[in-house]
Amino acid sequence: EIAELSNLVLCVDWSKAAEDIVAQAKDRGAKYFITFFVSRTMSGNKLIRDAVNAIKNACEAQGIKFINDSSADTNSVQIEGAQKYVREAIARHYMNGDVEGKDVAVFSTDSAVQSTLIEQANKKGLIYICPSFPTAYSGVGEVYDIAAPEKTADVDDYIKSAKAAVEADTTGLGKLYIYKTPLATILLRGAVYSTFDLLNGTITAENMAEKVTSRVSVAADSKDFTVVAYGDMTNVFKAYQPGFEAIR
Repeated sequence: EIAELSNLVLCVDWSKAAEDIVAQAKDRGAKYFITFFVSRTMSGNKLIRDAVNAIKNACEAQGIKFINDSSADTNSVQIEGAQKYVREAIARHYMNGDVEGKDVAVFSTDSAVQSTLIEQANKKGLIYICPSFPTAYSGVGEVYDIAAPEKTADVDDYIKSAKAAVEADTTGLGKLYIYKTPLATILLRGAVYSTFDLLNGTITAENMAEKVTSRVSVAADSKDFTVVAYGDMTNVFKAYQPGFEAIR
């Protein structure tokens, strides 16, 4: 819908992100991977459905048991209800024998339950990787008192503070990750300069893929950054750069 009304759309490449996320979980010994997705967002958002399928496929490729739990909708049960559901669901999966031990990764794109996932990871020794949009500023920062950097783009400074805060927690058992690539900033910078190009006629329908890819790649300034067209849509591009780092 946005693409029909816009000249250009940039979004996360969930096929690449899923491979990265699941690979990190595998590296920490994950045998199970539980995702919590709200049915409403899955039915109404192809990007979310793509994310679920990408994670499922990545888990199968890594030999990890994939479990998708239809999470509670904050529109219906509010934030407290969604958090309560996650706690009860994790306990239920253990009681039903769906998972066992500590080699369990938990994941959700719902920003309302990130703190709950970390709480459960710390309590049970689980693996927590990535909130909804890969960013250092969601998830861990909701649980720990982390000093914010002067500029949002100074992710490295934030991660140093995050590590210090997590290390100071001597009771937490969770295997926690943070995302160090400023992906949102990269996409925003690429979008702004591409907008300038659109306004002055440098970008046309014929050369959009080449020009936009160049702009976003320059903003990323990394050989690990990838940007490709989204399906057969000529004005939508998906991008990603690996960047997860274990902080415990």
